[in-house]
Amino acid sequence: MIEQRGDKAPLIFRNTFINTMDKKDVLHKTTYIWKEDEGYAIIIKNDGMKAILNQIDTIVWKTINDEDTVELIVANISSKYNLDEQTVENSIQRLIEAGLVTCEDLFWGDDIL
Repeated sequence: MIEQRGDKAPLIFRNTFINTMDKKDVLHKTTYIWKEDEGYAIIIKNDGMKAILNQIDTIVWKTINDEDTVELIVANISSKYNLDEQTVENSIQRLIEAGLVTCEDLFWGDDIL
């Protein structure tokens, strides 16, 4: 993403890709350092920043396994926890926007920050 700031040179923000989510996409976590406390996930992102997820986002984040599609994740969580599909899709989008989940194929060592 490029932001124009008056007559200054544009600033290029690394890793602000918010990939559009397709129901056939396989989701991948971008970090694995985390703990759970009373249903809330506390995640240390690759840039050292801490993210605290609400209970629904925690359920979604824990379910992502690098194999299942968005469609399957939404269906499973909606059924198991009696949530509407839009709530689960919104949660996935928030995780993508926060940089905790991606639809991009990543390999160990990829610099996503």
